[in-house]
Amino acid sequence: MVSLCGGCNLYEPRAVLIVGALGVIGFIVVHFAMLRLRLDDSLDAVAVHGAGGLVGILSVPWFMYVGLEYGERGIFWDGNASTPWLVLGYNIAGALCISLWSAFWSALLFGSLYFLKMLRVSTDDEFKGMDLIKHGESAYPAAVRLEY
Repeated sequence: MVSLCGGCNLYEPRAVLIVGALGVIGFIVVHFAMLRLRLDDSLDAVAVHGAGGLVGILSVPWFMYVGLEYGERGIFWDGNASTPWLVLGYNIAGALCISLWSAFWSALLFGSLYFLKMLRVSTDDEFKGMDLIKHGESAYPAAVRLEY
């Protein structure tokens, strides 16, 4: 879904299937890379939005097909024209800017929280459950909780 948002108004139905499949491959690669690197992303936000978004941005110049009346078709159809190659360059520059912006603010925010020792809760609190600490009662029955 995220992969298709970049060019949703430019794709033909057959291209949607290909871009969606490429987005799934990007998701799987980043998901397993994050697991292997032991990076904590319980919602797979990096894999879904990072990889899916990157695949979507980079797929537009290859698969766009506005039509002959507008003269804007992708590299697969009009690779000899300059327009799709310009779109590819703009999208690569945009992806680089988005990545740098995200990396800068993430490093600033999470680095500050790490430095101030506010990034993670204690191990005891994690095992007790944050619902018990924050709300005064457990969100899960006692039979499924670990008691420490």
